[in-house]
Amino acid sequence: MIFNNKILLVDDDSDDLEIFISTLKEIEPGVKYSVANNGSEALDYLLRSDSMPTLILMDINMPVMNGLECLAEIKKIHKLKSIPVVMLTTSTDPPTSKQSLKLGAKLFLTKAATLKEIKLQLQMVLAEQLAVGF
Repeated sequence: MIFNNKILLVDDDSDDLEIFISTLKEIEPGVKYSVANNGSEALDYLLRSDSMPTLILMDINMPVMNGLECLAEIKKIHKLKSIPVVMLTTSTDPPTSKQSLKLGAKLFLTKAATLKEIKLQLQMVLAEQLAVGF
């Protein structure tokens, strides 16, 4: 798979970020990414950036501005609303999943427990994005 797009990773957990980054690099060695530690940082980055990411992977439970609040704001802003957002969480709460999708998330994923499962999730997300031509 050749992935020439940029990903914005939004998560306040440095361990999770490290795992996602190393796994993304394993799947796609040339992957480009940026990091934000909460929804507020993500919005600031998106509003100031000249180069939009083609995918956002965002945790739900974060301080300052959580992922659902950030997602709602992203979908209100014309230049941002078409960016696919995949919501990630440790929760398996069906109402949270429904709310994410209602707000415009492309996908809701419960964070996998093992590195192998994380790799499979990320491969699936990247493959799906390539299949829809982003």
